[in-house]
Amino acid sequence: MIILITDVTDAEVPYQSIDIVTFKVVDGTPSIEEVTQLLNRELDNLMSLLYSPKTKQGQLMTAGRICVKGEHFNAVEHAQLHH
Repeated sequence: MIILITDVTDAEVPYQSIDIVTFKVVDGTPSIEEVTQLLNRELDNLMSLLYSPKTKQGQLMTAGRICVKGEHFNAVEHAQLHH
């Protein structure tokens, strides 16, 4: 499974740095649980997550500026680096 960050937008919440991050799955057909597990392992301060297995797209919110458009998260790379 590879998750690609397609957009990062400032949520414009006063006195907090919160981003709305749009992503799509570009490799694999993961369940919401698999997407949630990978993103929770890769991202600190994950506040909320919406994902549609049908469209393989989703949105999440993070505290702090931790995602960059074009960044990707790969389940295979994560497993190799952390085991």
